[in-house]
Amino acid sequence: MRRSRLGLSAGVAAGVAAGLAVMWLVRGEDLKKWFVSQWGVPHGLAGWPFALSMPMSMRELYGPAGQYAQFRPDDELLDVACGAGAFIADYAQDVGHAAGLDVSDPMLQLAHRRLRDRVEAGTVEIAEGDAAALPWESDSFSIVTCLMGLEFFSDPQAALQEMERVLRPGGRLVVTYGIDEDDEACVKECDWIGYEHLPEAEVRGMIEDAGFTVIAITYPNLEYHARFIQGNKPNSLNPD
Repeated sequence: MRRSRLGLSAGVAAGVAAGLAVMWLVRGEDLKKWFVSQWGVPHGLAGWPFALSMPMSMRELYGPAGQYAQFRPDDELLDVACGAGAFIADYAQDVGHAAGLDVSDPMLQLAHRRLRDRVEAGTVEIAEGDAAALPWESDSFSIVTCLMGLEFFSDPQAALQEMERVLRPGGRLVVTYGIDEDDEACVKECDWIGYEHLPEAEVRGMIEDAGFTVIAITYPNLEYHARFIQGNKPNSLNPD
């Protein structure tokens, strides 16, 4: 069975699909806003079905992100909006140290369960916090990732500036932000739900304004037509 362009797996997110169907029938703006808020930040008892289904529905994003990240054993990774910790668990197994940050309590509980052994070993830490005020010192990480997070942050520019702050000079950035604007069906679906999708040029400007050099903007051939951005924090000794 095919997935929607938003990446929802019908097998693991039947409740989410049903919610979309209800919204389509009744066009209830309040219901739509509630659904989008839960998809962005699962919360309360009602947030658990979203939290449980999200790692599977986002899994197709993890493969390209892992390839772009090119993790090394000496890396210190920060995954912003880490959710249930699936990306760290499956694609950052061999990094020296990894940290995940999220604001959703159900997601954080799932991340602690999934990564319990590594947390206890001291090679992974999971923190609750705001992406616009990261609880780490400057120059703490060699790579920062953020998958399906920037679209839901109240201040994505501030979050990008914080990612730049905690990265060391020469550090790498791998994020998703927006969709393939040439995919009319995806644009239509996102517009109806109210999912923000800025033009590529505007996103590039935001990344550069935060202090990064944009290395590449790509659109992997996925069910969800995500825009991946790879960047670097310039080395202070050699800004070019």
